[in-house]
Amino acid sequence: MCASFQCDRCWFVNLYKREPSENLVDTMIMPYIRRVNLDILWSKESSTVYGNYLATVKKRNISLDFNLPVQCEPRGPWPVADRQGFQTAVEMLRQSRLAGKNDKTYQQFDSIRKFRSAGTNEYESGLAAAYDLMLIGDGGRVFRLTSLPTQSRLFAKFMRGCEKRMGRLVKQNKALDVRILHKMLYAYELELSSKKTSAARKRFVKMASAYFVISFVGALRGGEGLMLEATSLVSYNEEGRLDETPYVLAPLLGRFKGETGERNVLLPFAAVTKSGIQVRVIIDRIVSIAIKEGRATGALSPALCHEGGTSISRTELNNEFISALERIQDEHHYLIAKNIDVAGTYNIYRSLRRGATSRATVVGLGTPDIEKNNRWRKFQNRSGTMPRLRMHDLYTDIKLSLKSYLLFSSAL
Repeated sequence: MCASFQCDRCWFVNLYKREPSENLVDTMIMPYIRRVNLDILWSKESSTVYGNYLATVKKRNISLDFNLPVQCEPRGPWPVADRQGFQTAVEMLRQSRLAGKNDKTYQQFDSIRKFRSAGTNEYESGLAAAYDLMLIGDGGRVFRLTSLPTQSRLFAKFMRGCEKRMGRLVKQNKALDVRILHKMLYAYELELSSKKTSAARKRFVKMASAYFVISFVGALRGGEGLMLEATSLVSYNEEGRLDETPYVLAPLLGRFKGETGERNVLLPFAAVTKSGIQVRVIIDRIVSIAIKEGRATGALSPALCHEGGTSISRTELNNEFISALERIQDEHHYLIAKNIDVAGTYNIYRSLRRGATSRATVVGLGTPDIEKNNRWRKFQNRSGTMPRLRMHDLYTDIKLSLKSYLLFSSAL
């Protein structure tokens, strides 16, 4: 009485338009149909269902006392069709049985729920959605009535029940200790000073160390550091060099998640952090590479790139990150314990950002200052819209409150 229910056989008929047989495919799919039904039933807590049952019985008895017909909504028959997204539910459960990233025996709910998004996009780009013309307006917002199967109440109950059953296995990226970063940078310095290191390797080391440092001192997420732009980096490289509080400017250019259009971002970092990270020295190296390779002027290009100008991928940098950490694990157990799975624990997507935030908290930086740095996109909003300013205009704005921008990176 609390869930849209059809028996397993009826759903089989709805999906295949025939009766089930003893063949292999029919035998394989029936447990999945049963599992969908059970997830739908378990979308509500047992106590809620039992309370609903008691209320239904009392309601029925009162109707009988007054000789009134007992009200009961029809339970069927259902149309011989799948208008509820049942097939997508079966597909999600089948996908969940495959090996995942965090567990080799199954895929998590957060992975399989993407099937719903895929089905939604497929439907909304197709012919059926073109005829969903019923719209409701409310204060500038528009709501569209849709016949999308995966928006049905049955499918919503399945999603709720499936999520409750599977739960979530969350593996957060471990924060990078600033001491580990210093060990990484020291190892890179040894490589750069060694005659045995090839020119190609030295170039990549300079790029990788710049990425790790920028991402750490700026508390950037995985791909944001790769938005560092070469021509602007070169043009602003001398700014702040002789300032009372020396700093370096990192110009980012690109489209950030959740935003429309491309825009410029100019982030000031302390030239040397409190723990001794030489941001200026590391940035100067990639500036020299950009000038040498002819990317100091002209068309916009990535600063962190291969010799041909193509951007270094996140996968390449993450592989380098993991390799560096595994070497530190072998040599310095007090920093990374032997029993830690480095590849499964650390990742450039969040480790550098979380490490910087943790470090800032430890050294006593206040929450407003941490929030200001970690939400730099929000602080560059103008009345809810993204400014389309030139780098020069951005720098003019930043100089007015430069010290407040440098509080975060200088404390690291």
